[in-house]
Amino acid sequence: MHAGQNSSQQMAQEAVAILESISDGFYSVNRDWQFTYVNRQAERLLGVAREQILGRSIWEAYPPLCGTPFETAYRKAMREQAAAEVTSYYPDHQKWYEVRIAPVATGLSFYFRDVSTQVKTEQALRESERNFRQMAESIPQIVWIIDASGRGVYFNHQWEAYTGVPIDSTTPAHVAEEFVHPEDRAATMAAWNIAYEECSGFHVEHRIRSAAGDYRWFLVRAEPYLGEDGRIDRWFGTSTDIHEEKLNKIALAASEERLRSLLDSVQAADRRHSFQLALADRIRPLRDPQEVTAVASELLGKAIGCGRVVYGEADETAEHLALKSDWTDGSLESMSGMRLHLNDFGTAIVDVLRAGRNVVMDDILADPVGARHAAAYLPTGIRAVLAIPLMKEGRLRAVLSLHHAEARHWTPEQIAMAEDMVDRTWFAVESARAQAELRAERDQSRHIFDSMTEGFALLDSDWTVLQVNEIGAKLSHTTRDSLLGRKLWSVMPELADGPVEELYRRVQSSRLPANLEYLQLLPDGATWLDIRAYALPEGRLAVFFRDITERKSAEEKLRDADRRKDEFLAMLAHELRNPLAPIGAAAHLLRMGKLDEDRVRHTSQIIGRQVDHMSHLINDLLDVSRVTRG
Repeated sequence: MHAGQNSSQQMAQEAVAILESISDGFYSVNRDWQFTYVNRQAERLLGVAREQILGRSIWEAYPPLCGTPFETAYRKAMREQAAAEVTSYYPDHQKWYEVRIAPVATGLSFYFRDVSTQVKTEQALRESERNFRQMAESIPQIVWIIDASGRGVYFNHQWEAYTGVPIDSTTPAHVAEEFVHPEDRAATMAAWNIAYEECSGFHVEHRIRSAAGDYRWFLVRAEPYLGEDGRIDRWFGTSTDIHEEKLNKIALAASEERLRSLLDSVQAADRRHSFQLALADRIRPLRDPQEVTAVASELLGKAIGCGRVVYGEADETAEHLALKSDWTDGSLESMSGMRLHLNDFGTAIVDVLRAGRNVVMDDILADPVGARHAAAYLPTGIRAVLAIPLMKEGRLRAVLSLHHAEARHWTPEQIAMAEDMVDRTWFAVESARAQAELRAERDQSRHIFDSMTEGFALLDSDWTVLQVNEIGAKLSHTTRDSLLGRKLWSVMPELADGPVEELYRRVQSSRLPANLEYLQLLPDGATWLDIRAYALPEGRLAVFFRDITERKSAEEKLRDADRRKDEFLAMLAHELRNPLAPIGAAAHLLRMGKLDEDRVRHTSQIIGRQVDHMSHLINDLLDVSRVTRG
């Protein structure tokens, strides 16, 4: 009897030792909600010594739990004596906790951990995605993303608004055939092929057909995004309407050819820019999920003393497992990289896993279900297996398997350690993936706005500069660092109380887009800017601006040329009219008919001289015309 008591005490001591060593907080309560046990990690997470709360009611020790999702889940678990899981924010600690509840004979057991970093990462990812979508849909350019082969992945609403046709997953050749002007298709495809072969930027000007059937000129720019293997993963590009600028350029060139008095045509400025979206701060940047699973498997395998630990992720159908990095003690071969069909191991076992329950077989050959499918286990050296499923949102997402070459008994403590490990591994892997998605989102946004051809700024409702690209900072004659995070009127006071502030406030209040041509006075001269502002949700503004100094100068030269032409025509009319009076008077005398020979000769000489003068004027005018035409 004493031996039985000693054995029970030893088992209890071992259970306490295990609970004290786990990385999760653990506590238990009786049916009166009084704390009966609190482990060391729970003391650390709760910030309280166990002696202070043992024997007290959980509602008395932590009154802020009342009315929270925690209380709802706890009481339901106690009432139904069923396992439960809840993740929620606890304001008193200003932290997010994930709590797993398990019923026991005396009450409830709670495993919990701080998941604030994971929640913040997920929130940052959603905010980054929202900002990107918001900005991409707000800008006037057609913004597009295509995959490495050129098939469409994303087009903002400007494409359908202009062409009247929603984009589908098609090829550049098909887009050129359907929408690009026939005269521009060959040049477009040639530029695309060069960019694709050289992994370089794509830059072309061509005409695109609108929904009404007419064509407008667009400047198309795209940059490739390379994957980790150095090959093109996606293309990020914009198509900017430059129709008016293109027509002005053509008109200016034609006018200069005719009059030879105008400067070179207006050229579109090559606005090179790069901007970056802020990446959410990472508390735990886990960059390599494979390394995470390998390290976790090794720790678990050595702690339990099994032959092999394998972590596998389920596909969408939950019919196959892709085995990631594993660990072995040398008695079993590695299964890393293998892909297993779950039904090969018995539908009954698979059904248990899909239901979220553990598979525990101490001896495959002695297990009624395992023995029928021993052919699937024995070739990989498995005689004993412990499989822990990971369920998320009611679906099988991963399985942690522990294998041993000989029959063995899996203790409850070992099973609990494996359950803890599978949760921790999933959490670490998902955190790493979330960080990777954030980086990809940042790179995607950066490439999108890198392909823009004008300055861009995003202003918050209180006029804080949230984003600005490099060309925008350059046009503002300052740096991005001096603008980001600061109030616009404090960093650029010359814009306050003027037309620019009036434009921004008008757009913010009316929610209607507006533009302004603004003369920016600088110490070394002046620059004309075309500023366009668009209202965004939450009182934000998207501002686009470009340098139109050359265009304004060209317009002034055109006006000057017209004035000089008018002056020349007025002078020419005057010079042509002067000889007409003597000729008219001489003609009148000749019509009288009573002139002697000397008078007639004198009159004829007057007419001849004036005709010669007019001939010289006309010949000079023809010479000028020939010189002008080249």
